[in-house]
Amino acid sequence: MLNRLQALVDRYEELTAEMARPELTSDYERLQALAKERASLGDIVSLYRRYLVTEQGIADARAVLEEAHDPEMEALAREEMERLGEQRQRLEDDIRRALLPPDPRDEKSVIVEIRAGTGGDEAALFAADLFRMYTRYAEATGWKAEVLSHSESGVGGLKEII
Repeated sequence: MLNRLQALVDRYEELTAEMARPELTSDYERLQALAKERASLGDIVSLYRRYLVTEQGIADARAVLEEAHDPEMEALAREEMERLGEQRQRLEDDIRRALLPPDPRDEKSVIVEIRAGTGGDEAALFAADLFRMYTRYAEATGWKAEVLSHSESGVGGLKEII
């Protein structure tokens, strides 16, 4: 995994260097393609660099632990190794997720239908709550939400919304 990550870092740096070439500014399409590829690698490269810093911190704490003759320094080094070990595990998990190939459907739109089931007014109120929840989630993640059609109930709920 580390060899693959280093290859991605090398590619990221190649792209950065190529985008900095002055003659590339006249070829907008090529520049855009390079920028898109570089952006797709940015998160992985950032995670890998943080992973390397964490590994170095663990090595430093291990060296302090081996050389320390003071019980307080040993305790601090052990705490640091434990904290960095947990951080390293989280970073490894994040890197594994980042290395998964993107789903081709990620860039496509989604249609969500919410319909009040049996339950009368309470079901309609719950459907309205679901709609507000999904709409806020979409706004928080930067997605655009658009109502295609809706049917309200008499008590402020929703019979259906698309």
